[in-house]
Amino acid sequence: MTTTVLAKRSVGTDVINYDAIVIGAGFGGIYMLKKLRDELGLKVRAFDKAGGIGGTWYWNRYPGALSDSESFVYCFSWDRELCQEWDITTRYLTQPQILSYLNHAVDRHDLRRDIQLETGITAAVFDEQSSRWLVTADDGRQYSAKYLVTALGLLSATNVPKIKGLDQFRGSMYHTANWPADAVLEGKRVGVIGTGSTGSPGHYRDRTDRWPPDRFPTLCAVHRAGGQRSGQSRIRRRYQT
Repeated sequence: MTTTVLAKRSVGTDVINYDAIVIGAGFGGIYMLKKLRDELGLKVRAFDKAGGIGGTWYWNRYPGALSDSESFVYCFSWDRELCQEWDITTRYLTQPQILSYLNHAVDRHDLRRDIQLETGITAAVFDEQSSRWLVTADDGRQYSAKYLVTALGLLSATNVPKIKGLDQFRGSMYHTANWPADAVLEGKRVGVIGTGSTGSPGHYRDRTDRWPPDRFPTLCAVHRAGGQRSGQSRIRRRYQT
């Protein structure tokens, strides 16, 4: 893709010019890239700090992660053929199914060439004189665009509770919004902080395809009780497998 160098900045990097910049490569970012590039004919670049596309479905890989929308509506409406062709076997799509669908859609429409991964955006400043956005990435490179679209979604910020003594914990700690591929829970005693849809121990306890009956982790659900100060938690329920 041909780019235009605007000017030298003090950081020592060339500023690269686009018509539009999209931050995020999840459902929203992919749609905006498709819309702006293929329908409006703009020169677009999408950025994401992740190592792959998918947004929340890239990061949220915890056992049992799935969509709460039924499968037949959880797809891009602008590609009805793909929705009809895609092999849907469950009422609610699991995280691996959604990620597979998104990767297929990106490749199907040749969007990957305009997506820059492993690149976080640290600043975006609007220059009123030129009526353009100056966007800075975490590697120091700068980009300019007339239009800036933030497609970060509602789940882009990882919330880590301020629990006293957390920095002294010697065990393994995982977050549902940044679940590592090599997480090992089999046979361990596990405390789950939070009892919402992602924190419910049922997500982990019911994954019989992942853990044989004799290798289930012992799960304990924890959440902050009403009226307590921020950061304080107490055990409300306990699940034994």
